[in-house]
Amino acid sequence: MKKQIFSLIFLEILMLTGLAWSQTATTIWFKSPWGNKTIPNIVMGTETAQMSIPEGPENCGWFYYTYTETSAFMPVHFTRPQSTNTYPATGTIDVGVFYTTNTTGFIDGLNPTANISATQGTAGECFDKNYTIHFYWEQTGTPSVSAGTAIPSGTMKRDARLPNWYFYDARSIGTGLETLLISISTRTGNRTTVTEYNELFQPSLSSLFPEGIYDVWLVPTENGRFSISYSAVTNKVVRIMSPWSNTSPTLVHGTVSTPMTSVENYCGWFQAVLKSSETNIAVSFKQTIGTEVYTQSGLVDGFPIALDSIFTLSDTVWVLPTPHPSGTPILFSRYPNILGVCPVKNLAVMMLDWYDGSTERGRNGFENRGVPRFGVGVNEDFGNGDCSGTPGDDGVTKGMVERILGPNGVPVRSATFPEESCTNAKYLDYWFIPTVIAQSNGVDYVNAVCKDLELELDAEGLWYAQIDDSSPGGGFFVLDDFRYLDAAGTVENVHYDSALGNGGYHNFGFTMKAVAEFEYVPGQYFEFNGDDDVWVFINKQLVVDIGGQHTKKFSSVNLDTLGLIPGKTYPFHIFYAERKVSQSNFMMRTSMNLRTERSYYPIDISTNPAVIQYQIWQITREQSLSCDFSGMTAKDTALAPSNFTLYGGNLPPEGVALQEGLNYGGITIDQGFTGFTVDTNAIHSNRSLPPGSYRLVFSMRGDGSLSGEVWFTVSEYPRPSIAFANDLWQVISPDTSEIGEWANKMYPVYVRVLEESCDNCDNTLFLSSSNQNLIFMDALGNTISSVNLVGGHAVFYIFATQAVEDAAIQVSNTVFANSLVWLDIDLALPPVPQLEFGEMHDRDGDGIADSLFLTYTKSLSGIDFPDSVLWSFGDTTKNALNKNQLQGLLTGDRSFVLTSNTGFTKNVFTGMPKEPYFGLATTWFTFVPDNSLEKILFDVSGQIADKVGPILLAASVSEKTGGITSLSLTFSEALQDGDEKLFATLFEYKYWREGILKPSIMAPVSGAAAEKYRYEMLFMPKEGEELPAVGDSVRFTPGVATDLGGAHPHLNNPWVRIVGDLSTKIQATSLIAVDPGATYPEGSPAVQPILVDKEMSIDDIIEKYGVHGHVIDFDMSSLLQNLQAEGDSTATPESIRLEYETHYFSSLGHFINSKSGTILCSDQVFEGNCLINPGNIFLAWNMRSNEGRLVGAGVYIARIEIKIKSKKRVVSRKAKDYMWGIQRVKNGGKLLE
Repeated sequence: MKKQIFSLIFLEILMLTGLAWSQTATTIWFKSPWGNKTIPNIVMGTETAQMSIPEGPENCGWFYYTYTETSAFMPVHFTRPQSTNTYPATGTIDVGVFYTTNTTGFIDGLNPTANISATQGTAGECFDKNYTIHFYWEQTGTPSVSAGTAIPSGTMKRDARLPNWYFYDARSIGTGLETLLISISTRTGNRTTVTEYNELFQPSLSSLFPEGIYDVWLVPTENGRFSISYSAVTNKVVRIMSPWSNTSPTLVHGTVSTPMTSVENYCGWFQAVLKSSETNIAVSFKQTIGTEVYTQSGLVDGFPIALDSIFTLSDTVWVLPTPHPSGTPILFSRYPNILGVCPVKNLAVMMLDWYDGSTERGRNGFENRGVPRFGVGVNEDFGNGDCSGTPGDDGVTKGMVERILGPNGVPVRSATFPEESCTNAKYLDYWFIPTVIAQSNGVDYVNAVCKDLELELDAEGLWYAQIDDSSPGGGFFVLDDFRYLDAAGTVENVHYDSALGNGGYHNFGFTMKAVAEFEYVPGQYFEFNGDDDVWVFINKQLVVDIGGQHTKKFSSVNLDTLGLIPGKTYPFHIFYAERKVSQSNFMMRTSMNLRTERSYYPIDISTNPAVIQYQIWQITREQSLSCDFSGMTAKDTALAPSNFTLYGGNLPPEGVALQEGLNYGGITIDQGFTGFTVDTNAIHSNRSLPPGSYRLVFSMRGDGSLSGEVWFTVSEYPRPSIAFANDLWQVISPDTSEIGEWANKMYPVYVRVLEESCDNCDNTLFLSSSNQNLIFMDALGNTISSVNLVGGHAVFYIFATQAVEDAAIQVSNTVFANSLVWLDIDLALPPVPQLEFGEMHDRDGDGIADSLFLTYTKSLSGIDFPDSVLWSFGDTTKNALNKNQLQGLLTGDRSFVLTSNTGFTKNVFTGMPKEPYFGLATTWFTFVPDNSLEKILFDVSGQIADKVGPILLAASVSEKTGGITSLSLTFSEALQDGDEKLFATLFEYKYWREGILKPSIMAPVSGAAAEKYRYEMLFMPKEGEELPAVGDSVRFTPGVATDLGGAHPHLNNPWVRIVGDLSTKIQATSLIAVDPGATYPEGSPAVQPILVDKEMSIDDIIEKYGVHGHVIDFDMSSLLQNLQAEGDSTATPESIRLEYETHYFSSLGHFINSKSGTILCSDQVFEGNCLINPGNIFLAWNMRSNEGRLVGAGVYIARIEIKIKSKKRVVSRKAKDYMWGIQRVKNGGKLLE
């Protein structure tokens, strides 16, 4: 309408100024941007005309219209029928001046710049005159169409491009008066069933295909109707973190409501798929069960949420109520790193085991049990099949229990019990009451145990549990593991029966009792399907009565018929009995938000409304059931030490573990981890968490299955805002600013915190793009997905790898009050060669890049030869190549190859520790357009892929308990996920033993990735295999590992020497008998090093030398041999030494003596060379004090510390205390008193 008013104004101006119309006919050609199934209209002033389809393949994609009169002022624009799309998007094209000298003009609607030309551009897609009907069908069956004589009945074809879409091409629609009928054919065996989908709603063909339209898209809605669109319908995914915990949300789009389903692996999120061709999409949400709504204003009535801008970034939109659950929506084009509550709840139920005595033989048969068939007492009601049901009621026996729940909370046998239909329910009053069936060590054990019945939200928003003959276990057999009554498995369950039924042996004969409460909401519903007896009480009134032994039976209740008051809480009881081999089936489905108590639970001790304070308790009674709270006393409970994890806000998806004491300025975990306090006012004033909803999850230490959670909300406070800026950090608007013009060129984008003074505002900004060819880079050309604010400022670069049109980027983080979107980004390919790919290689495998390959999209010759290239890789050094240098590097006609014998970087660089690395190359060209003398300077950039293979940087060995040797390996870059599973073949080893290079037989027993660039390998002693030791060497097996850039280790990747803890063992004597008559020379050294054979035991040493001492088991010769074999010319017998220091004390800590010393490989103890004379060192104590006195009988403490050194480097260090005993004996060995 605005365009028509605009045109009329100018036509009036034309008439007033006296500009005359010419009688010359002119033809306007238009290349449509709207596909080959729609004829565009041309609009000038108030006149709208349909354009014509030309003949000839050279005119494909073009349409034309001829005006018989022209003027010097002719403002025109084009429209798409049945749409708001126009070209140009705003304004008009004045073609009047052009037609003063031309009779034919061409306007290319695919060109972002609207103008008219005297030459026709390239042809497009030829117009398709078939009338195409598209129909969306995701259910069973195949759709077909018919419309009287205009369209005979025809089966629709499946569209291979679009899932669940079918189409039919009709050559004609006749007069258009015939009506369309869609039928669905389904085939079962040899039988075909045809159902008319829209029998009551059959639109005419002329209404489906208005003038100029040859394509219609139909999406089923409800009641045999469908929505109608005239452009391709695409799937738009809308996801929301549900504002409701008691039901699933439903998406409302216009008049269509779509139930949402949970998003797998994203707890708390629900999704629905919109099938729409609209560009302006607005939605709201409502409870699937309930009356609440969620809109643009939050959890109140309001306008729908507009999604059109965010859908320009992605086909999936995430809607996050902020703060959750009632705050206004914040929209994200990607997952906002926040999880909610999984739509799963556990219903705590009591299971009671009774003896099904229908099996005669076997361990659990009644013959072996020594009881009558079917047992005694209550057990008599189980296993016996004498409850066949009321005649005509298909096995169901109604009226077995009173309609009011008994005072003890269990059903009461009816006073008018149907004895004629059921004779084996004599003890029904006791079916759901635990009874003691065993005693052990003074403890009573009952026939009951607690289980969790897991309920999930289904697609209709109902809580659902189904365990029946279609389940993996073959049925509802939850007591198959109840063979013993105690945790140790020593007290046998005498009611356990393993009877054959339903494809296996199961523990039949049991009952189930579940007690819960719920808040009534109109529209609630409950249904059950199973066997055998089932009774459901709501508000203690019987509402489901399907008693008796029968096959699966269904029953349901609409809670709106029970006279309940909305908002009031009511009790819920369900009682189930499995009383007969051979099946057990259970299914329940309800919209009630059932809540049960658990053995692990929080108690609210808050006294201030602004402070949440809880203590966490557990039930400790050995004989109590956690799902039975009758008769609970204080002495049965205790505080429960727990683990605490915080989720929400901008915290990582896996949450943050909280520590004892103060966390985040307002969350205090009690001493002992038995409670917590959340002071939201303190968090708010400290601004230690962003506004929003948070979930504090606590779980019992030692049993993570026992857990609970508390939600709290940090109220909105003035959060800082972010804005786009220029290079002077002045705020700019993306609506009036250009981001760039050309693809393959880096353009900086500046973002700043809007507030001038903002402490602690620096955070991470997450980046997303609507086009996969529009990527984000840092200043070095590395691909990024986020950028950090520093001092309130951040800069990143956008880069288009191909031409992009109408692209958009988003900058966001929930810690800020807003997110940023830059729309309408158009970057065209420059008219010069583009860098097709760049790669950096390492020819000699030393981890230093030395070969650069740059290949362009077309021949580098003549005016297309570059002026210069600037490249960087591995560091910030910019390497420049001028035109003369480039001419010497040209290989073929479009590649440059640059090599270096010393490498391009000073240090090893093969990639990054966490993400792929890219270098950057920028190429300058001088471009001269055709028929122009003007020179234009272009610079185009491209990434240099990292093809330098990984190498090892460090290897360290250490000993762990249990004889395990750990080898920690650090790489020059990260490896791909999954490489850690190849630990047995990723590495090869080289080592010397006894001066001989050994074959590589080192086999780790396991491996794990501490980080992507650091693995830990574990080795265990095996016959015929060696363990890695200090001085051995390791490297990557060539060609096996894969880094993040897809490169593999080079054939010549370097060996790395292993450092760390030497395989050093210290042993010591324990008890020595001292004969005062023996000679222990005075003045001898306190410690004497003695070389002993490696096979010599401690007892052998005591027998031979008769003194206390330490035995040091260390292969000094192997260390020296390894160093020498690896080329260390400085490794000599004099450079390897063992330093020791010993201290001796009485048992009361009084000093006795000490000694320190150094032993070289070349010392006399090795007779001058440890290579020739290896062995262990025995540091023998002379058994005297520092004053020379011989020690007496008693207990002594012997402390030793040793260091193994290679020159100045300590390669191993150990320290240990030993307890030594000394006895005094006479000559002949008799103990002295």
